[in-house]
Amino acid sequence: MRPIEPHGADLALNQPVSAERMSVKNEILEIARCSGIPEGHAAIGLNFELPVTADQSLPKRIILLPGGSEIVGRDGRRWRNSNPGGIVEYLQSLDRDLVMDFEHATEIKAPGGDPAPAAAWLHEFAVDADGAVSAAVLYW
Repeated sequence: MRPIEPHGADLALNQPVSAERMSVKNEILEIARCSGIPEGHAAIGLNFELPVTADQSLPKRIILLPGGSEIVGRDGRRWRNSNPGGIVEYLQSLDRDLVMDFEHATEIKAPGGDPAPAAAWLHEFAVDADGAVSAAVLYW
């Protein structure tokens, strides 16, 4: 595993941030900690395409982290999710739905007062039979 590298406007561990962004940053770091990722190493965000169902509708559940002993990203980087249950337990402990937005709008645009509409809200987090972390999707 390689350490986090700052990238553009993403949440870099060494950048000063507002209280609202610090809260989100701490949540991301706690999720990483719960998954067994060593300190200083983490996956801050994942980009993926949503599958379309047979009737051309969007899915009612999506996979947030794939299962399996080793996960390989599109760019070839690899990581392990050795504690999917810990991630789900932490997400459930937040006691709220999580936003899915467009192009990090809640992190980049909202702090400046710009609109940051949700694409969806995620809830009912679970570990699937193959070890994947999934969530139910609201408000599509």
